[in-house]
Amino acid sequence: MEELTKNVEEKIKSGYQMMEKLKPLSEKVEGADKLSRKINQEVKFLNKVRSTGNVKKEYLQSTNLIHLNAIIERLVVSKDAVSVMRPFKFENSRLEVDIVCDAGSSWVKVIARNPRALTLISQGEGEFGQKSVDQAQAYLSCAELHPHRYKAPEVVFHFA
Repeated sequence: MEELTKNVEEKIKSGYQMMEKLKPLSEKVEGADKLSRKINQEVKFLNKVRSTGNVKKEYLQSTNLIHLNAIIERLVVSKDAVSVMRPFKFENSRLEVDIVCDAGSSWVKVIARNPRALTLISQGEGEFGQKSVDQAQAYLSCAELHPHRYKAPEVVFHFA
């Protein structure tokens, strides 16, 4: 139990550090505030778990902080980032692009998964039964529907 509590505290600390990294980008990158709010929600939940003493391994495994941190790490090295977590209309729903950069000519989808999960997803055994190839095709098709300077944005899949 003590190890789990220590891990929760590390995650909380990491969340606060992530929000600090985002502060300088909030003026320049659309959606940075939205990303910061998502991180804050995760941190609030972990603080609540810690304060009740009801720390479970599942809480640490299900946190989105790993993925959100991977987005931030890629965002800070992206050239001419325009927006983060930007939704685009696609078919009868919307598709969220993690980072729009290169002044709008590139879309980055950050994938923060372990190798085993990637293997399952590639075989269509992921959470929603969607293969990674299908997801990639959806991003490419969506990019065609939302050209930047008369050209579909380049779609980049960043594995973290």
